[in-house]
Amino acid sequence: MSKLLIFVNKFDKNDDLLGFFVGWINELSRYLPRIIVVTQSMGVFDPADNLSVFSIEKKQNPNPVSRILKFWILLWRLRRDYDGVFVIMAPSWVIASSFLTKILEKKLYLWYAVWRGNWKLRLAEKLVDKIFCSVPGAFPFKTNKLVLIGQGIDTEKFKVQSLKFKVGGGAFKIVSVGRISPVKRLEILIKAIAELSKFNPMLLRNIVLEIVGGAANKNDDKYLIELRELSQKLGIAGKIKWLGQMPHTQMPKYYQEADVVVNMTQAGSFDKAMLEAMASGVLVLSSNRAWLKFFDDELQEQLLFGQDDPHDLAKKLIEVLNLDEETKARLRQKLRDMIINHHSQKQWTQKLVASIK
Repeated sequence: MSKLLIFVNKFDKNDDLLGFFVGWINELSRYLPRIIVVTQSMGVFDPADNLSVFSIEKKQNPNPVSRILKFWILLWRLRRDYDGVFVIMAPSWVIASSFLTKILEKKLYLWYAVWRGNWKLRLAEKLVDKIFCSVPGAFPFKTNKLVLIGQGIDTEKFKVQSLKFKVGGGAFKIVSVGRISPVKRLEILIKAIAELSKFNPMLLRNIVLEIVGGAANKNDDKYLIELRELSQKLGIAGKIKWLGQMPHTQMPKYYQEADVVVNMTQAGSFDKAMLEAMASGVLVLSSNRAWLKFFDDELQEQLLFGQDDPHDLAKKLIEVLNLDEETKARLRQKLRDMIINHHSQKQWTQKLVASIK
């Protein structure tokens, strides 16, 4: 296979959630002679001679039937310009395109890397030729169509800025990255910060918590209000900076300035923000037991805490922030090496291209 039509909900390198996808396309353009991107929302991207981008604008076409018809028209009109269709995280669009791709004798692929699924994903699995995913635990059920290619982290964009580490005096910066949603369990982190007053009041005075991400719907808005109220109740509202949604292009600096990035996502999911932080040479703390398969004994001991356990997280924060610089440097290097060796954007692209030929 040499030509690919790719569907993604948003194509904008400044988008906080899907901005990384532009980097994927940039890398793919080095290996494929022709790439067509079809999106529901077009923003800023890097043009290339072998890249064409078409939008079926969701805002201008709120009726899903209208957007599907526009998509079908593009699939038919461009039929000589692609060999296969690759859908990003959208099982419903696999379903929508399956009839026409079968008539046109085109291959149909899906990228899906979330531990939760529904009937649409079950149906899409029946319709595609292959499903691409990062790791086994990031797909919700077993299928012989699954191809593991890593998470595709841009290790040139997300890299270690400096070997100079903080030595006393300055505030410790704890960072959480991702959409503000109940599934992210941010209340655990807020409670853990409050718990520090019991263990190490002096350390608490020198801590700043930055929460990068915004709410995506009314349920998330309600959750954000609850989190703010919790921080007020626990007396740590002044310790938290709510930074809201952040363009993906600006994320490297937030990782590089962090002392530790914390993630409370449940087992099974591989949170992309964690891998970006690891590539940036930042220490991470996680309650995701999926890391047991990938962390060595030292990383497990130093960087994993109990699920939904703010007390354990508070203890881990104290331990990690008080590690000597030699140990911190060794852990940081281990984390970055893991991304370079198993989850780099270059490896992701090479594995994908090899699998669709």
